[in-house]
Amino acid sequence: MVLKVYPDFTNIQSADLCAGDSMAFGNRWLKNSGTYDDSLVSVFGCDSVVRLKLSVLPADTMITKQGDSLIAHSGTASIRWWDCLNQSYVPYAFGRVFVPAYPSLFAAEITENGCSYTTRCFDFNYLGISGNQSAESIEVTPNPARDRVTIKSNKSNIQKVELLSITGQMVYTAKANSKTLIIDLSDYKRGSYILKVTTKEEVFVRRILRK
Repeated sequence: MVLKVYPDFTNIQSADLCAGDSMAFGNRWLKNSGTYDDSLVSVFGCDSVVRLKLSVLPADTMITKQGDSLIAHSGTASIRWWDCLNQSYVPYAFGRVFVPAYPSLFAAEITENGCSYTTRCFDFNYLGISGNQSAESIEVTPNPARDRVTIKSNKSNIQKVELLSITGQMVYTAKANSKTLIIDLSDYKRGSYILKVTTKEEVFVRRILRK
């Protein structure tokens, strides 16, 4: 009898992952930095080990307000500014320092090391003081809300209602022609949202909480 001893095989790999993403490895999904092993069967029927060294690339998505400017903390990234309410890029607004020409909610789209991140929407003198809006013209109840929120206009009919996540993603939109509208929040995650109500006379914006 001839005994053959086949070698073990260990395949070492490395990978980078954008913060917030995940990747499949064997029968697992990985999202944290670390070293992970997965066992396979080699052509000889022996165990073969795949060792993955995973690095999660850091993301600096902090924004601060200094005077009339919004400043993104990331110093080496490519940065473009986004108007969360109008759902559009701000024309010619690039770089770490952004001086808004009008009140709104702004976010920075940050691209670095092949990864793209969008910061939270930053309130630049908008909520509660935009245009001619007043607390009496639009009522939003209850707030915080558990399942449903009622929007009531005490002046002209509501034309459009939009609900945005805190990062500026549109999660709900509806056209209307009435003074009262009810939004069902039961399918949404708990947390803060930005409610935008458009009437013939004004655009009303308020932060609401789904508890």
